[in-house]
Amino acid sequence: MMKHFDKFSDIEKEIFVKDSVFSGKVVESDLFNSIISKLNRPVQAKQAWTDVAQLAQLNIPAFNFGPGLQEQAHKVDEYIHIPDVYEYYNELKKCLKGSFV
Repeated sequence: MMKHFDKFSDIEKEIFVKDSVFSGKVVESDLFNSIISKLNRPVQAKQAWTDVAQLAQLNIPAFNFGPGLQEQAHKVDEYIHIPDVYEYYNELKKCLKGSFV
């Protein structure tokens, strides 16, 4: 990365690394596979950092799951369709009640 800064040798520059997180990986378990199978949703890479990457480094199965469209999340004009909230609520309730195991 620093090679790109060499052409600006006439200005003072510093780079500070505030946080460094490993890229995510999928850590599977029987419970993880059961929930993923019953949710019937695609497993996709997250477009932003979450704690799941840190948990994966410790070989702890984890995933992000929430309502809405991933490609527009955390943007100024973020929105969610109300039916998506109800669907998420019902799926989460099944998980918490143990209906997925």
